[in-house]
Amino acid sequence: MNESAISDDRKRVNAWLHQSAIRSHLEIELNDEGLCAIGHASGIDCALELPEGSGKLYLRAPLLSLQQASATRLRNCLAEHLLGVRTGGAIFAIDEQEDCLLLWQDASIAQLDAQSFAQWLVDFLRTASFWQEQFLALPAAPAAGATATNPTSASALAPTDQHILSQRA
Repeated sequence: MNESAISDDRKRVNAWLHQSAIRSHLEIELNDEGLCAIGHASGIDCALELPEGSGKLYLRAPLLSLQQASATRLRNCLAEHLLGVRTGGAIFAIDEQEDCLLLWQDASIAQLDAQSFAQWLVDFLRTASFWQEQFLALPAAPAAGATATNPTSASALAPTDQHILSQRA
């Protein structure tokens, strides 16, 4: 990708971030390295990244430290991850550098507009928050027949996302 296209992608994503943050009265934008930290009202943080020349956006949210990721939690994580159905297409991974279990997802900038970007971001934050809560609630050993509720069910979602975004330092 040429420098002009990189600049255009960054401008487009920053415009989407600005539109998404207006309701929260925040200034959120990509830094010079193409990164932005975003928080959810639930306390979950995520990073948005636009690698230069990729044409893709990446979201990543740490869910648990690896010290908290017991065998039970990791097994549940892999079981719930099958085909991405219960994760909204996001993927669980281990970040050894940050020593954590995380959820990540990517999207092509060309396939997004302001509305679909905002929805993608909100859905990811909801999903990450849901799974963090589910994993932290798991006991050391699984109860017979225990499964998590689907994060897209009405009971799992906050009633409003008017002020879900916050700027993280």
